[in-house]
Amino acid sequence: HDWAQGGGVKISTPVWIDVALKIVRPCMPKDPGALYDLLAIVCHVGTSLHGGHYYSYVRRSPEGKDGIVWYMLNDEEAFCVGPEFMSDPAVQERAYLLAYQRRDS
Repeated sequence: HDWAQGGGVKISTPVWIDVALKIVRPCMPKDPGALYDLLAIVCHVGTSLHGGHYYSYVRRSPEGKDGIVWYMLNDEEAFCVGPEFMSDPAVQERAYLLAYQRRDS
């Protein structure tokens, strides 16, 4: 919220997108923590909170196959993308929501 402008303001600071996170609880030193894998990224294109366009990248692990496949979903189309999309500055600036899934232990 920006009080000077009287409302919400879009933040376009680039974010580092980690494909995996380890979350530990600092108050429990013997807890090994949990691992989380990146599942999806929702991006927003636009200059304000009141308009713009949303699109997403979603991970799929093919059943019975090694490797991960990423798809870019944009309104009526979906297509495969390589994992290098995560280092694209435009994706890092437009990332609005990162969704992670806890890895089975």
